[in-house]
Amino acid sequence: MSHGCGSFGVTAVWLVACLRAGEASVPMVLMCEIGIAEGKPQVEGYAAGELAASAERVAPGLGLLAGMLAELAGGVAGPGAAGMSFEQLERRVVAGVRELGVAVLQHALDARAAAEVRLAGVTGADEVARPRAVRGARTIVTVLGAVRVRRIGYRAGVKGVRALFPADAVLNLPRRRYSWGLQQLAVLFTQAGSYQQARQFVRAATGVAIGKRQLEQITAEAAADAAGFEAALPREQGAGPLALSPDAKGVAMLPGALRRRGAKAPAQRARNFGKRRGTGEKGHKRMAQAGCVSGVAVPDQPRTPEQILARQPGQPPPQAPEAAGTWYTADITGGAAQTIAALFGQAGRRDPARARTWIALTDGDNHQIRQIQDQAAARGAAVTILIDFVHVLQLSTVSARESHVFAGQIVVAIDVTLFRR
Repeated sequence: MSHGCGSFGVTAVWLVACLRAGEASVPMVLMCEIGIAEGKPQVEGYAAGELAASAERVAPGLGLLAGMLAELAGGVAGPGAAGMSFEQLERRVVAGVRELGVAVLQHALDARAAAEVRLAGVTGADEVARPRAVRGARTIVTVLGAVRVRRIGYRAGVKGVRALFPADAVLNLPRRRYSWGLQQLAVLFTQAGSYQQARQFVRAATGVAIGKRQLEQITAEAAADAAGFEAALPREQGAGPLALSPDAKGVAMLPGALRRRGAKAPAQRARNFGKRRGTGEKGHKRMAQAGCVSGVAVPDQPRTPEQILARQPGQPPPQAPEAAGTWYTADITGGAAQTIAALFGQAGRRDPARARTWIALTDGDNHQIRQIQDQAAARGAAVTILIDFVHVLQLSTVSARESHVFAGQIVVAIDVTLFRR
């Protein structure tokens, strides 16, 4: 049999609608020759009905697909499209390709359903026999659109015992109504911004609308097994330093979700200024704790402060240390103590013999430093604490500008932090 569409009257038209790992490909159509006249594609000599009939003789079900393909190609290459702009052509092709892609996928699923053979003696993991066979169907929303999956289910006829659908495992159908490819795309967009932005991006890329609550659930489920997956990985075989870095970020919260010490109403807080709000008065925020542990690949030649601070324009930078095997954690319900304890737990798993140099990078927060010292003492680990010099300079500038607000507390903390080690 000849390959492609040439066997039933037109040459090949390939549909590309794929989701590569970590990258979403916008559905597109790449058209090979469909008859060439003065460099313009044309459908030669076949009405849509004749083309569909010819395709149906090749294989049952192909007639509809061939008719859709001919209609799409004729719609964008025929006389009626002469006044369409490139943008209009693109939009029409993308919409047509989505419809054609859904039809192709549905055709494949229907073929699988027609070929499914009834099984005898189906018993579930609960050791309950399910002798009754029934036809069942469910809708799956894909990156192209919604399709209907039909398969045979097996029931026990006992109240409370759910039916089994062996084809679901063969197809690896998701528990939710959204396909794995669409869920992967949603998680990818959610990582890059807010849920509202992710909804807009998913709809722009696929034409599928996903609710915010569904996005939240999909994202949470995607991260549910992250801890178990990471713990099952082999231990890192590295000889370089091990870096621990805790940090925190204020996140806007509802008043009832604040910690006790910050749950006072704005009217009950001390006013620093007469006309404008000061620190602690700008809304309701709670500190989300974050941190990471990573190996450090040290360059052969250490950098000097002069190479970093006094590098001339155009001068290539010296080779810098590189992070390897970074592990992240974040928590908005716990405090800094829990997050730093988790960092030390991860460092201990990666270096149980304490053979590597442990480094803790902080921004000069004395509370963080005390927590790091407490965890190191409890584990008998030697930790070198490094303070972010640029961050300290920023704090010094803020303290100098608003010394009447902070009463010099930040300056004192910086001085102590810089000179006590």
